[in-house]
Amino acid sequence: RDTEEMETQIPTSMMKLLQVLVRSEMASLQDPEFSNNQKRKKLHFCSFDYSSTITPVDIMDGSNHIIERCIEALYQVCSHVDSLTQKSMEDECEDEGDANHMKSSNSRWLKKIGSMLHALEDEEDHLTLNECSKSMPHYWPVERFIRASKQYRQEFKFIENTISSKRNACTSPIMSTTNPNSQSFVRKALGDFIGRAIRYHLRRLFNPVPVCLYTDVEGVEIPDYSHTRSRIHELLEMKEPDGNGQRDTATADGSISSVVGIALQRIVDFYSMNIELLARDGAVKGTKFIKSFCNRSSSKRGLQQRGCVIRLNENDIDEVLLDIDEGHTILAGIRACRFIAALINWPGVSEAIHEIGGWDTVESLASNFQECNLRNEMPE
Repeated sequence: RDTEEMETQIPTSMMKLLQVLVRSEMASLQDPEFSNNQKRKKLHFCSFDYSSTITPVDIMDGSNHIIERCIEALYQVCSHVDSLTQKSMEDECEDEGDANHMKSSNSRWLKKIGSMLHALEDEEDHLTLNECSKSMPHYWPVERFIRASKQYRQEFKFIENTISSKRNACTSPIMSTTNPNSQSFVRKALGDFIGRAIRYHLRRLFNPVPVCLYTDVEGVEIPDYSHTRSRIHELLEMKEPDGNGQRDTATADGSISSVVGIALQRIVDFYSMNIELLARDGAVKGTKFIKSFCNRSSSKRGLQQRGCVIRLNENDIDEVLLDIDEGHTILAGIRACRFIAALINWPGVSEAIHEIGGWDTVESLASNFQECNLRNEMPE
C-alpha cells in the first residue's frame, strides 16, 4: 500500500521542474512598466514559446531587465535538468538498484506527464482544453493550448533522452551517441536570449549615441540618448585601413560592437583550432601555440616540389583546402586578438567601461552560456 501511494505521488524533483518551467513562462511576459500605457493589439505573442519576451532597445532605459530576468529563469530550468541527469548518472555508476529507482521515478514521470499532455491534445471535442480556454483572463484559444502541449512534450522527451544518454555513457560509452541538445526549445531560447543581451551591452559599451529619427519635426524636443552609451565613442573611431570610406559597413556606422563580436568569435575559433592542432601533431609538452602549418602530405608535396607539375586527386585537394582553412582560422584569430588588445588598451577605454558598469553583466551572461554548454544552440 505504501508503495502504491509513493507511485501516485509526483517526486519533488519533478515538481520543481514544473515550477521552474512555469516561472520561466512568467518571466517572459512584458514588464508592467513597459505595457501600462500601451493599447491592446490584435497580434498576440505567447509566453510558452517565449515570443512575448522583448528584445532590449538601446534608447529605452531598463528594457534589458525583461530579457535578463528571463535568462535567469531559463538558466534555472537548465540547471535543474542538469542536476537530474547528473544524479541519474551517479546513481547508475554507484548502484544499479538506485539507478532503477531513478528510472522508475524521474524517467517514468516524464513519460507519464508527456502521456497526459498527449491525451489532452487527442481528447474528443477538446472538452478539457475548452474549459481551460474559458478560464483564461484574456483570449487564449484551444489551438494555443495544443501548441503549448506539443512543445512541452518535446521538452520532456529531450530531458528523458538526456537522462538515458547519460546513463548509457556510464554503463557503455559506445552506446551513448545521441546528442538531443538541438531538440530543447528551452536551451535554444536561453542561447538566443544570452546572445541578444550580450550584443545589447556591447552596443552600450562601444557604439556611438543612437541618432534621433525625427530631428526635423517642428516643435518636438530632440531627446538626448547620450546616457545610453559610454564615452568610448568620444575617445576613438574606426577607419578603413586603406582610407576608403565605404558605406553600409560596421566601420562606416561606427559599430565597434559588431567588430568586437566578430573578433571574439575568431578568437574562440583560434583557440579551439590551436588545441586541436597541438593534439593532432603531437606537440611537445608545454607548447602553448602551434607554430607549424600545412603539415598534411599533399600540402608538403606541393611546397617541396615548387615549379614542378603535381597531379592532385580529389583527396589531395581536400587535404590542401583543410590546411588553407586551418591557416586562415589561425591568422584571423591572431588579428582578432591584436584588435581586442588595441581596443581595450586605448587610453581612457578601460575607465569609460568602468564608469558605465564594467564587464560584470557580460561576464555573468557568458558564464551562463558556458556552464549550460549552449554552443550548439548559438554557434555564432
